[in-house]
Amino acid sequence: MRTEFFLLGERAVLVSRRLAKIEGSIRIEPGAQVTFSLVDDLWPGVARTLPDVPQLRAPASEAAGTPDRELDLPEPDREALLARETFALQVTVEAWPDSDAETPKVLWARHWSVADDRLLDVRAGEGTVKLVERPAGSVAAELRWALVGAMDATAARAAESH
Repeated sequence: MRTEFFLLGERAVLVSRRLAKIEGSIRIEPGAQVTFSLVDDLWPGVARTLPDVPQLRAPASEAAGTPDRELDLPEPDREALLARETFALQVTVEAWPDSDAETPKVLWARHWSVADDRLLDVRAGEGTVKLVERPAGSVAAELRWALVGAMDATAARAAESH
């Protein structure tokens, strides 16, 4: 699934489209599901579009108080773990902090992987891949945090333009 959502004030619009692998390439299938919600009720709508695994769908409250654990594995072991990935999720939060911008600014991006029933926060940088095991609910918690940042960025732009 590819789900995009747009926030305007207290309201959210979610547009979900199915992805299909056809002849080795990923394509968006025709049609879309459109869902409206209040911003405070956004996660249940997003969670319904995710694979039915608790590591990805859990609410933010489940992550509270559980520490992250960086997996200090040699590169071959990291690669082997990621090769056993059963689900992947790419999340990007963008905002238009500048009204003259032609494209939005990426404020936050994460790649999540579920492998061996573990939720992994996959972070690439400087030629290495770092894996952090995170508790169920981390996707929801991190997304909520990122959306607050996006709303703050656009609110600051709105305040400057008045």
